[in-house]
Amino acid sequence: MWPYNILNTDQLNNRDDMLWPAPKVGYNTLLDLKFVEGSSSSITEPFSVQEFKDWGKIDVSDDDVLIEELITSAREICEGFLCISLIPRTVIAILDNSNGNSYLPYGPVVELISITDVDGNAITTDNYKLQLEDFKRLSYPYSKYVRLEYTAGYAIVPRKIKTGILQQLLYMYQHRGDEVYISRTGSIDVGLAPEAESTLSPYSRNA
Repeated sequence: MWPYNILNTDQLNNRDDMLWPAPKVGYNTLLDLKFVEGSSSSITEPFSVQEFKDWGKIDVSDDDVLIEELITSAREICEGFLCISLIPRTVIAILDNSNGNSYLPYGPVVELISITDVDGNAITTDNYKLQLEDFKRLSYPYSKYVRLEYTAGYAIVPRKIKTGILQQLLYMYQHRGDEVYISRTGSIDVGLAPEAESTLSPYSRNA
């Protein structure tokens, strides 16, 4: 689908004092991506409606249903910007690993479920190697098609990223999608709030 870059770091820890930005490096192509999630009722968002209202100093309850819907939208927008799973989920990623060392998108990776070749045959442990900790990369096989299925995501979102989601949600709540602004890169953006972009940029694993 697209080439993308990620932070060159061994681990992005849940501890806030370990959540450091790092230089970005290029790597291989993501051919396809799919999330396998439960129903909306089974997903635990990073914070509740009341927590957001307390943070945003919102006293009325008229918009509680709207806010609940916007929490999911804000989290998904931030996930797309970060290329990080902010809720637990199963990820299916098909990679072109021709050059080796492709990073698995939408980590942190919790557990590898399966890895197969283009014909659907399982690749044995002797024939592949995953490196690093939370944000893993596939050292080999050097193949144009590798399908990986793995569980990923945070049980507890790091505080600094959570702040970015709260900022995104407040922006969406206040503007209801009617704002267009010029991002720091000069592009026209209708999705990510400027405050959220500033908070989240050091932790983005996208290009």
